[in-house]
Amino acid sequence: MMPERQVPPALPDGHHPQCGPTVTGGTRFRRGASDAKGHIAFRLLGMQAHLAASGRTAPAGTVKLLVEGEEESGSPHITGLLAVHAAELACDLIVVSDTGMFADGVPSICTGMRGLAGAEVTFRAQGVDLHSGQFGGAVPNPVTALARLVAALHDDDGRIQVPGFYDDVREPSVVEREAFAKLPFDEAGWLAGPAGGARGTTGERGWSTLERLWVRPTAEVNGFAGGYQGPGGKTIVPTEAFAKLSFRLVPDQVPDKTVAGIRQFVTEHTPPGIEATVEGEGGVPACLSDVDHPGVVAVRDAMTATFGQEVLFSREGGAGPEAIIQAELAGAPLAFLGVGLPDDRIHAPNENHTSQCASSLSSSSSLSPIWPNSHVSNVISSSDCASASAPASPSTSASDATVSISAATDGRSPRSRTRAAARAARAPSG
Repeated sequence: MMPERQVPPALPDGHHPQCGPTVTGGTRFRRGASDAKGHIAFRLLGMQAHLAASGRTAPAGTVKLLVEGEEESGSPHITGLLAVHAAELACDLIVVSDTGMFADGVPSICTGMRGLAGAEVTFRAQGVDLHSGQFGGAVPNPVTALARLVAALHDDDGRIQVPGFYDDVREPSVVEREAFAKLPFDEAGWLAGPAGGARGTTGERGWSTLERLWVRPTAEVNGFAGGYQGPGGKTIVPTEAFAKLSFRLVPDQVPDKTVAGIRQFVTEHTPPGIEATVEGEGGVPACLSDVDHPGVVAVRDAMTATFGQEVLFSREGGAGPEAIIQAELAGAPLAFLGVGLPDDRIHAPNENHTSQCASSLSSSSSLSPIWPNSHVSNVISSSDCASASAPASPSTSASDATVSISAATDGRSPRSRTRAAARAARAPSG
C-alpha cells in the first residue's frame, strides 16, 4: 500500500529483523511500522469501524485518501501531482496523520509542524592533499576553515547567525506557551528514553525544551567530513571538506529565503584561499492549524469522548508536505490526528507500532462522534500514502462532510485503553 521508498535506507540490525513484521505482545516491529505503514492501516480500520457502527455501505461524507511516498526525500513530485489532480482532491478539510500523541496516556492533538530547508557546504583549497610537514601552517586547511564556519552558526545564547534568519519568525502566543506548559513533560525521562540517552539539553536561551522542539527555528549539522578517514594517521593538509546542514523553520519563514541567507553566511565566513560552494536543498514551509475550526473541534471532541479526559494541544518538530498540500488545495484548513508515540523508534532499528494504540482511535466509539460534530462539507485526509476515493452514501445529507485523510504519522494513542479494541479489530499483521 505504501511505497518502500518512504522509509529511510536499511539500518544496522536491532533485536528484530527489518523486514517482517515481527509481532511481540501486540507490538509490530519492522522498518516503516510507525512511519507510516501502521498509520495507513489505522485509517482503514477507522473507516471500517465507522461503517460497522453506522450501518452504512459508504462513509457519511466523501473521504479521499492521499498516500504520499516521497516525504523522506522532500516530496519532489507532490506539487505536480496536486496540480494535476486538484479537482479530484478538492475538499473542505485536510486531516493529517503525520504526527503523534504527546505520550502514552496523554491524548493530544498536534496543531502545527515545522518546515525544513537544507544545504551542503563544500570548502576546497589546493588540488591535492599536501604533506603537513612541508606545507602545514603555510596553506589554508579547508577542514579547519569549515569547522570555524560551523562553530559560528550559533552565538553563545544559541541564536542562529544566518543573516535575516529571524526576520519572519512568528512568535508563539502567551496562550500557546501556557498550553505547552500544561503537558506532563518528564525531561529526564525524555533524555533517557526517546532522546536515546542524551546527557543534557541545549538550545536557544529563554525557551523550554518543548518550545525549542516545536516553536523555535533550529540549525543542525547533519554531517561533517574532510581529510583522511582510514585507520592510523596520515599527515596531510586535506584538499576539501564538506558539511551537511538542515534548518527547521517555524510559521512565516520561507525556505528559499533561508537558503539565500545560508549562502550569504557562507560567503562571509569563507577565508582567503578557500573556494566555497553551496548546494541548497528543496525545502517545505511550516504549517499551522486553527484550533477553533469546526474540523479541529470535531477531532478533539471525538478524542475526548474516546479517552474520557482532557485532550491537550502540542506541536510537532518534524516537517512534511502538509503546507504544500494546503496551498495547492486552495488553502483548505488542516486538522491533525496522529496515532504514534515518541518511543516508536522511527528511522531507527526496532521501529515499532503497537496495534492497541491505534485501535482506540479507530474504534467506532471514537470515530462516530466526528461525523455529527463536523460542520464542513468536504475533508481530505493526507498522510505519506497513495490515492483512493470513497463516494458518499446515498443517505448522505447536504451537511455531511467530505474528508481527505493523509496517513503518515509519528505518534500514537494511549496503550492502556486499547487492548480490547485491538483484539476486536483483528488488525492484519502486515
